[in-house]
Amino acid sequence: MEQWDQDYVDMDSPGHITFKQGGTGQLHFGCVEAELDWRLEAGTERVEFTFSGFDEGDEVAGRGGRPPVDRPAPLSPGRRIRV
Repeated sequence: MEQWDQDYVDMDSPGHITFKQGGTGQLHFGCVEAELDWRLEAGTERVEFTFSGFDEGDEVAGRGGRPPVDRPAPLSPGRRIRV
């Protein structure tokens, strides 16, 4: 998310991605609030996800992914990652 500065990311509340049990979660940055479905890419710790939610009242949806945040700690459900 390098294209947005931290002030935008934290505009409404601290930006984050939360990975919950069962492959669900939440994403928040700027004015975007979204629910997500996630999975670990087979044989790696890379996370792939799809999201749907709202950006200032407009519906948004998409997909994304990210490499592990901090090695060697693996991704675990319930983990919140600051963006």
